[in-house]
Amino acid sequence: MTIDYEPRRDLTMSFATPIARIRVKEAAEINPGIEKLILENEAADASQLRRNVGGWHSSDDILDWPAPGLSVLKESIRDAVTQMTKLTLGSDTFDGRLVLTAWANVMRHGAYHQPHTHAHCHWSGIYYVDAGQPDPDWPRSGTIEVQDPRERTEMTATPGNPFGQTTAIPAEAGTMIVFPSWLNHWVNPYYGKGERISISFNGRVIQSRS
Repeated sequence: MTIDYEPRRDLTMSFATPIARIRVKEAAEINPGIEKLILENEAADASQLRRNVGGWHSSDDILDWPAPGLSVLKESIRDAVTQMTKLTLGSDTFDGRLVLTAWANVMRHGAYHQPHTHAHCHWSGIYYVDAGQPDPDWPRSGTIEVQDPRERTEMTATPGNPFGQTTAIPAEAGTMIVFPSWLNHWVNPYYGKGERISISFNGRVIQSRS
């Protein structure tokens, strides 16, 4: 007995979670100025206490700080969130409005972020200003890790073990990661030299009235 089966034609990958890795073209030009401004603010202001353990967490208004590079980054974040919204709309057009908030994080040896989600938002993400110098003996040092959101998928081992797992995404300067805000995620402890500097953000979609 034979079957008529073509994966590209007949296989539906249901319940996929979109996670984008996006390069910011102007990263080499804007990152040094952004890094300098973040470290200056770290020296002047106490850290916010959110899900960070150790390190420094800025206020949520970094996109309004006075630096030319941040205005470029703000537009890059807006473009990325718009593209993700178009993906889920299944349309090349989006006539709604986006509300963006963002904050800076500075991690040094031993700092990490606890597992969490971002309530009342649609898209969340992180932009890496400086990946630091992670210790090669700790492969997941400073990586953001996301968890399969489907409950109980790990109860029965499936060949290849593709379900119920986590995915670790290494930090890379100039790269932006965008994912749904409901996706549980955390940042593994950063072991290494220097500073791991990033900007986290939320995007809330406000649909236009039809």
